[in-house]
Amino acid sequence: MKYLIVIALLINLNQCISFYAKEGVEKCFSDEVPSQTIVVIYHELMSEGVAKNEKRDIPKMIKDGITLNIYGPDGNIVKTAKTIEGKNKMSFTAKTMGRYKFCVIKSKQFWSVNES
Repeated sequence: MKYLIVIALLINLNQCISFYAKEGVEKCFSDEVPSQTIVVIYHELMSEGVAKNEKRDIPKMIKDGITLNIYGPDGNIVKTAKTIEGKNKMSFTAKTMGRYKFCVIKSKQFWSVNES
């Protein structure tokens, strides 16, 4: 199943991208970030064909999800977020000036929700 991922990156300007993610395919983008800047990222995971305001039952056992990795200018991971469904928000402070890379990968292997 494909998922539409919407990411809004707030640095100095509002920037928003959206794309479809396929299993195991990493999508990355990057941006120059000044040092000591707070970066806020809103991301939303929607199943293909599901309207934004449409309510639906989520199964008790979910296997799909995305991982959002943020890499600093030195190539090390600054922050990681995992999302199964819906909206999520994360933030970090850029310690150094440089090009930060934001990578999203969809994978079934990382995800499970306990049945209860």
